[in-house]
Order: sequence, then structure tokens, then C-alpha cells
Amino acid sequence: MTVHVDGGSDWYDRLRPDSGGSAPLYGSEEIRSDSRRRVMAWWRGWEDSAAGSWIAEHTGLLGALSRENSRLVRHAVVGLVLFGLFGLLVVYMLVGGDFPIAFLLSMPLLVAVFSVSMLLWVFWDAYRDSSERLVDRLSVRPGMATRRQVAERLGTRAVLRTVVPAVLPGMLERARIEAGRRGGSPVWPHAWQAAMPVGYSHRIAVWLSDEMHVYVLGPARSGKTVCVVIPAVVEAPGFCLVTSTRSDVVSATRTLRENGVEDASTGARYGGGRVHVFDPEGLGGSDPATRHNMHWTPLMGCDDPTTAMRRAQTLVGVGGLGQGSNNREWGVSAGGYIQALLYAAAISNLPVSKCYEWSLSPQNAREAADLIRMHTPAGDSILQWADTLQGLEHMDARQLSSEWFGVRNAFAILADPKVRRCMNLPPHDPGLIDPKRMVMDGDTVYVLSRPKSQAGGGVNAGLFAALLLDTFQEACQDLALSSAAKGSGGNLRKIEPPARFVLDELSNIETWGGLRNAVTQGGGNGYQLVMVEQDRNQMIRDYDRETEATIWSNCNRIMLGGVTDRDSLEWWGMQVGRHETTRREYSWNPGQGPLGGFSERTQSEESVLPYELSQLPHGWMIVQPVRMPPVLVHAVHFMDRGWWKDKEER
Repeated sequence: MTVHVDGGSDWYDRLRPDSGGSAPLYGSEEIRSDSRRRVMAWWRGWEDSAAGSWIAEHTGLLGALSRENSRLVRHAVVGLVLFGLFGLLVVYMLVGGDFPIAFLLSMPLLVAVFSVSMLLWVFWDAYRDSSERLVDRLSVRPGMATRRQVAERLGTRAVLRTVVPAVLPGMLERARIEAGRRGGSPVWPHAWQAAMPVGYSHRIAVWLSDEMHVYVLGPARSGKTVCVVIPAVVEAPGFCLVTSTRSDVVSATRTLRENGVEDASTGARYGGGRVHVFDPEGLGGSDPATRHNMHWTPLMGCDDPTTAMRRAQTLVGVGGLGQGSNNREWGVSAGGYIQALLYAAAISNLPVSKCYEWSLSPQNAREAADLIRMHTPAGDSILQWADTLQGLEHMDARQLSSEWFGVRNAFAILADPKVRRCMNLPPHDPGLIDPKRMVMDGDTVYVLSRPKSQAGGGVNAGLFAALLLDTFQEACQDLALSSAAKGSGGNLRKIEPPARFVLDELSNIETWGGLRNAVTQGGGNGYQLVMVEQDRNQMIRDYDRETEATIWSNCNRIMLGGVTDRDSLEWWGMQVGRHETTRREYSWNPGQGPLGGFSERTQSEESVLPYELSQLPHGWMIVQPVRMPPVLVHAVHFMDRGWWKDKEER
């Protein structure tokens, strides 16, 4: 229908049919839905107030109001009517039975009863089918974290008491030493430097320690980008690396990370380092803010045989011949060839495009073998790598084709001139990035790539994303292991402030072979992974069930609304648990008197049902920190955070 706009309140209220017909554009129920939304906005405001919070925490109002088949409002209205009639009767008796006089004197009471009854009816009409009712119901369910538990384990004071000493031992130790000096000016660490704020529960700020990784589940349009990803990037206390298949995260956060922002409500200060964009496929278009500007080559460090071997294993895994592949035996052979090509190019200070040329045919790889011999002293075991390449000349053609498939596939993306041009730098170029310095300086790296093809055809820049993750994960490991021991026991070696890797739908980009090791080592060494996926099956498909389970069990978990995977919903239901409930049943027969009889029975039932978890409204999520009951959290949209207001004021 074509419409035009004239005067009105909301823009969609100003739409009118061009035909000028009598048929309304909206039905009456649609109009009433707007009124109900306004009522629920008032209800949310009241719940967030001090009085509303106290009543919710210290009375059973929310439980009685939100449970299924609740009759609380109906009983309240009946009670009010009876109260009004009783008042009328009392006045009637006091005036000697003169009904007109009694009615006039009781009019204020009757008007008040009628008004309150109508308000209750309007409220119930808006509340009974609303998402607020579901949220209220979940917030009081047995098995969900209580206000006391949230304050004890996840509140700001709890972070300062338990998380800061573990995550920032060096900063805390220096502050204590400075405080002990006469006239000292200690700089004490803050909660925002050691933990990640995810929202509010029971009006208490909820923080997740940067020492634990975070696994986020949220289907498309569930709000994970605006409520989790963008805040996680902007609020990273130190270095931050972000993967994405779109440039929207870069557009929303680059200026904030580059210039730095302050949250006036908490005093937190974020960002302020250099920003690097890795976008060889040009997803960011011509926008200067999202254009590729990162001087990096996958050959960096490959003049070290150990690094070359690690890079080769990553490329083999990306090529589909790694762990869990049906062609794993060919992957072992391909890995040997790839590591030799990488090493030959690195020691000869050649660009990665040379590896692409060598990968086109085994005959081309002879040049790499010659370069290894040229730069390697006699008797060195690395000469075996040259022999491996030289042996291709005498291999059976069918076997050669199978083994060389992984080599061609590993460098196939370099067939794109645009991609090749972005990384066609020699590995000893003085203008290349310094990953360790970037981590120490708190820089930000955006890694963009097109989604990989699920059909197996075509290639993307995901293999370079995996290599970049390897590069910066190794830089973090080296920095942590080379740092001085800190902490009360003198046994903590970690990056301060911690680094953060925000892996937004990494499974849609490429399989990262180092993910499992990063999860098991990262938290203790001062870098945190925030993994954002649409469902757990994405991770299971790209890795395997055992690896995904290991990652899942070593993370704090977050689930947004809209998840429909049965296994995931059942898992969350198990974490909330079961509770005992008493049911009273009434019956009547002639031998039980006029009121009949009743019986009670106690039974165990699920505290939450799968459909309730799946229907979580936008802006709400279930958070389950390790060794804690699940927490119902109201997430804060990035535009509602204090640092966004600071940006707008600028």
C-alpha cells in the first residue's frame, strides 16, 4: 500500500492511505497495543525504582502476579468492590437508612474504588500477555540467582575484593607500595580494568571476570551485537582484537577506541590506542574508517622453523585436512610442504605471493628447495625440508595430486589480486606491525572476512584471520611468560591490563586450530576470549563435540532470547534445576459435608521450561558464571551506556 505522511504524534501514526478510503490503516487491537506498551514502560520504571525493587525483593508480589493462571488482580478487584459495598452499607446504617444520603456521602469512596479497579484492569490487560510478565516470572523462580548471590559474587565490591587481586596483581602491588610511602599517590585498580560489565540483575551491576572466557549464544537479531559485541570491544581494558563478517562493528567502535571515551557514571576510561583494520577483501568499501590499513604478512616470524610449523598446521586445518578430516593423512604431508614453503620465503625475505606461485604446481616448489639449501648451513636438520620438496619429482602422479591438494588450497585466496596486494610485503620490511608492542600499548585490531562457503566451494580471507589470531595469541603468551612474577604468592605472570579477543561468529569465518589451547591458557596469562555464536552446533561442526564441550565448560556462559536448539535449552534448564511444589486438590462427595475435602501432594518439577528460555525478550539474557546459578540479566544497549553519552557530547 502506498501511503503519505501528514501531522501526528509518532511517525507511523501519520501514515494515511492515498486512496482516502474509509478503511483504517491499523486495526483497533494494533492501536491498543501501543497503549499497552506505554503501561508496561511505566511498570518497568516502577520496578526499577527503590520502592518497586524493595517490594519485589521482600514480598511475593511478582511471583503471585506473574505465575500462570494468576488470579491476584481478579481477587483484588473483587476485594475492592466488596470493600466499597461494605463502606456504603456502614454509611447507610449511620444515616438511619436513608439510601440517597448514604450514596452521596459514599460517593468519594465509590469513585476511588471504581478508579482503582479500572486502573488494575488496564494494568492486567497490558501485563498478562507481555514479555515483562515472563521476565518477572523467571526472576523469582527457584534456582535462579537471588539478589544476595548476585551481590556476593558478581557485584562491583565483589570484583574489587576477589577479581582484581587475581587479574591485576602487579597494579595492586604497586598501588600498595605507593600507599605505604609518605606522601605517596597510589593509583588503585578499578573494577572496569579487571572485569566485563554485562548488565544489571536485581538493580545490581553484573561483572564477569576477565580471567574467565565468555561463550555467548544468540541467534540472528537477538541483540548480541548491540548488547554484547560492541560493548565488549569499547570496554576492553587493554588490547582488543575483533573478528567480524561485516564492517558495522568497526563503524560503531573505531572512533571510540581510537580517541578514548570516559563513562561519567563509573569513572571508567576506555581506549585511546592505535587502530588497525585488516580487510584484504574490501568489506569496508571506500570508507576511510573501515579501509584496510594493516601492514602484515603471514610470513612474519616464519624464519623460525617452529613458527613456520605452527603456521603450516593452521593452514592445513583451514584447508580441510586437519583434525577430524577424512583426509587427515594427506594433511600431514601437505603440512610438511607448506612449512617448507613458508620457511623458504621467510629466510629469503620474499613476499607471500611467492608461496602462491610455488603452490600452483609441485614443479614450481623446486625453487623453494633451492633457497632453503642456499641459506642453510651443511648438516642442519632443516635441509630435510628441502629434501621433502625435492622428493616430489619422484612421487606417483596420483599420490602427488592428493598430497598437493592441501598446498594449493592453503594459498588459493591469494589468487585474488586485491588480497595478494594487501599482504605482498617481505617479512623483514621495517614497516610491518609489532604484535607485542601493539598488545602492550592497548591497540585495537579489526579482522574482517567474508563468511566461508558452507558448501565447500570458494575461499575467503578466513585463513589469514586464523593466522592473525595465532600471531597475537602467541604475542600474548610470550609477553605473559616473559613478565615478572607478581601477586601475593609471587607466582602470577600475566598481561596487565588484560587483552581481549572478541570472536564474533568466528565459525562463520574460519576454523581456528589454536582455539582450544587459547581457552585453556588465556585466562591465566592475561587474555580473554569472548566467543559469540548463533548456536553451539556451529562450533561442533567446525571443531568436534569434545573440543566444543571443553570450551563450553571453561567459559562463563551467556544466552540471549531466540535460541531454539533443544540440547542447549535443556542444558540451561538443568542448570536452573528442579524444585518441590505442593499442590492442593479439592473434591466433594455427599459424605464430606457441605465444603467437601481437599488433599495435598508434593511433587518435583522443572523450575523453568524450554519455551520460557527461548522467548526471552530483547535486552534480556541468562548469564551463568562458572560455579554459580544462572542469573537473569537486563543487558544495556551500547547507546544507553555512559561512554556513548560522552561521545555524543563531544
